[in-house]
Order: sequence, then structure tokens, then C-alpha cells
Amino acid sequence: MFYIYGLGGRGYGGDAAGLPPVSAPRRLRAGEAVGVPAPSPDTPPAARPQGGVAQDAVTAYTQPTRGGPRLVRRVSELMTPRVLSVQVGATLAEALRELDAGGVGQAPVLGANGDLVGLLIRARAPDAGAENGATPVQAHMLSPVPAVTPDTDVRHVAQVLLAHELPGLPVVDEKGALCGFIARGDLLRAMVAEPPLDLWG
Repeated sequence: MFYIYGLGGRGYGGDAAGLPPVSAPRRLRAGEAVGVPAPSPDTPPAARPQGGVAQDAVTAYTQPTRGGPRLVRRVSELMTPRVLSVQVGATLAEALRELDAGGVGQAPVLGANGDLVGLLIRARAPDAGAENGATPVQAHMLSPVPAVTPDTDVRHVAQVLLAHELPGLPVVDEKGALCGFIARGDLLRAMVAEPPLDLWG
């Protein structure tokens, strides 16, 4: 089950196929936000980084497994249950300091009542210099933001991450309370586990 949350609360509930498009975070000036482009599929293999997670994934799948791969289907099996979040009333500088201290690239943004209202993505936020540092998180967060429940199929999550170019999704329980986060890195770590997990069985 997927939801859309924003400053006005929950705006959608349904499957991945009906999920509305996700708009870019609001910017103070055109061209102010800094993004990190994904590698182009047309990039020659020789120009792509070697080793690392991608190479580990290839190696893991070419090696024989002991006892066969373990099938993973649900978000609850891969998500990170302890989530760093930021408050909607925080300044951009305060929020980015929290992300840096926690070693994460994104964080759900919570409203005054602890409800999910957005997602702050480090790579898409401007530098927190003199001009931007005092601006509120609300001006730079992605909102409305998709969220997912723990029992959702991870294949559908992967499809949404690709379709909406997101680094991850907040995980909420049936009451809408934040209970985790599933990132692209969680999917990659599952793929390079020993034995590798069969995500698509």
C-alpha cells in the first residue's frame, strides 16, 4: 500500500500504479537547488566506476549459494526501523546539520503533531549559506511525498523509486505514524548479502 503525505495530510491511498507524479521541491530561485545526476545508461562501461556495490552485486550473483537464496518480499524485511527525521519548523541549516551528523542523505520531515509532511533530500537542497541557511525546511522539502507500509512488496517500491527518481521512501504504519525508511541502499545491501537474497522470485 502506498500513500501520499503533505502539509494537508494524507492525500492518496492505493497501489503503485495509481500513485500521482511527485513534483520537485519548491525553490527560492530558479536553478538554486543542487542535484546529483544519475549515471546515464549511455555511458560506456569503461567510463563507469569499477568495484564497489555494483561489482559486489555482480560477483555475489555469479557465485554458487549455500542452501539457495532467501526470498524477500516485504518492506519490513529490508527497511531501517530507526529513522532520523527533521521538524518542519527547523531551518535548512539546522536540518542539514542533522543529516550530516546522522550520516544520511535524506530524512522525512514531520509536522508539529509528528505527522509526515515531506522529505528533505540532501542532494537536492541548496547549500545552507548566508542566503539559504535561515530559510525553513518547508521551502526545500519534497511535498507531497510518497510513503509505503511495511507489508508492501519490495518490487513495487523499486518501481516507484525508479519512476519518481527518489532515493528512498518513508515507511508508515496503518495509522500514518512513521515507523521506518527504505532506501535504495537497503535494496542493494540485500542483493550483495551472502547468500544473495532473491528479491524477484
